[in-house]
Amino acid sequence: MSILTKSNVMSVLVYGLVGGTAFFIDLGTLILSRDVAGLVLPVATAIALLAGLVASYLMQRFLTFRQSQVTWHSLWKYALLVTANWGATLLIIHLVETASVNYVWGKVLATAVITVWNYFIYRFWIFRGTSGAAAATPYLDNPAR
Repeated sequence: MSILTKSNVMSVLVYGLVGGTAFFIDLGTLILSRDVAGLVLPVATAIALLAGLVASYLMQRFLTFRQSQVTWHSLWKYALLVTANWGATLLIIHLVETASVNYVWGKVLATAVITVWNYFIYRFWIFRGTSGAAAATPYLDNPAR
């Protein structure tokens, strides 16, 4: 069984597009919170992360992994992931800013690292039972969808 099947590749592509959208929501919120509203970096980062995570969860659930039923089981798992991602994001941004690099680059680095592990956590733990591979396939089978 090849890992590079058409449906697996589509799953990763949809995940990437959804993740990119959530990233721009997150980054835009961070820049607005920090530079426009003047919030301190940890507060601005937390607000931005929350906005990005809500957008990401909803889009990943409905678009990437095609899970339309409300499942509290996946929600508590997602809450654990959010906590870990939040801590990792704060740490990475803090370390980057401490190194006298703009916090935006810290956000980009944190997002890149988190994106990789999140795909596997979403697919094999949070949204287990619906494969990302099967999720993307309906768009290929029925383009009018």
